[in-house]
Amino acid sequence: MSPHLHHRPDALWVAQIEKLCEELNLRIARLALMLGVSLDDEAQLARLLAPVARPDGHDRPSERHEADARTELRGLLLLRGELEKRCVDEFGPVTAGEMLIDVEAAMVRHGFTPGADGLDLQRLFGSASA
Repeated sequence: MSPHLHHRPDALWVAQIEKLCEELNLRIARLALMLGVSLDDEAQLARLLAPVARPDGHDRPSERHEADARTELRGLLLLRGELEKRCVDEFGPVTAGEMLIDVEAAMVRHGFTPGADGLDLQRLFGSASA
């Protein structure tokens, strides 16, 4: 957590939500890697977010596993979007933005490139901020 976030009266709550965001983004990035999906590609991201039919019981286990992983990834991306909106509503846009920057730094420490989780902070905040 950024040092200046420690001085907030709700710093513990901010830290817990930031950790949740980090874990969520790690899972998103790992699923995308496993599926060979590039979340920094808008076309791939749009295809992933579009609802798809579930495979029937006659599909191979590997196809069902991939479909399950895609469904999980789609759900986690939608969940993250809602979580981000709630963070902005609860903590304000500045704190929410600082949390996203901290989460991206944690992702990099875990070996992921910026944007591997589908968040483009440079586009979100402008190229000079991230």
